[in-house]
Amino acid sequence: MNYKEFKQSLQKYLVFSVEQHSDDAIALQSKLAEKLDSLYLDYESAPLSDALILRTCNRIIETLTTENRKEPSQLFILLLSQGNPMTLVIVLLKIVLICNASRSHLEAQIATLIRHYEQLSEQDCGWVINFLEIFNVTFAIHAENVQYNLVKMQRQEASPQAKLNLDHYRIFSQMKPIIRPKSEPESSS
Repeated sequence: MNYKEFKQSLQKYLVFSVEQHSDDAIALQSKLAEKLDSLYLDYESAPLSDALILRTCNRIIETLTTENRKEPSQLFILLLSQGNPMTLVIVLLKIVLICNASRSHLEAQIATLIRHYEQLSEQDCGWVINFLEIFNVTFAIHAENVQYNLVKMQRQEASPQAKLNLDHYRIFSQMKPIIRPKSEPESSS
């Protein structure tokens, strides 16, 4: 896969599962296309590399958060002002799942946003606080090496119409297994 093909696939992946005809989706798709189409044009025919993936993911994170490292990007404001921070959180999560090395850049961008909004009252930036809460919970669950399992503790035969009793369930966390590639046996010469 060359870099141009990666950019096209990345754009499709990032907007996949976003409600396609909503204002959020149209704005997101348009801004991502604009950014990706103009990004690193000299490398479009080059084979995909980890460095290109990292740089691309970092530029997309900036497009979604703060492009000038001082104030929120237009896309950040637009997506959050529509009242659906989950769209932005999911796209950011997808980026980190593609390139885990981008997570530290994302955290730096979020810190910049926090510094920008810390001057405002809680009432004036409630929508940003809501985004940050959803962001923190989502990343704690999905981007860490922790797996959460919902386990039913009591076995009761209930009719299909019976009300679900959540007191009978517990959440257990455990470290996700680290899967490492098998090493090649050393050849003795």
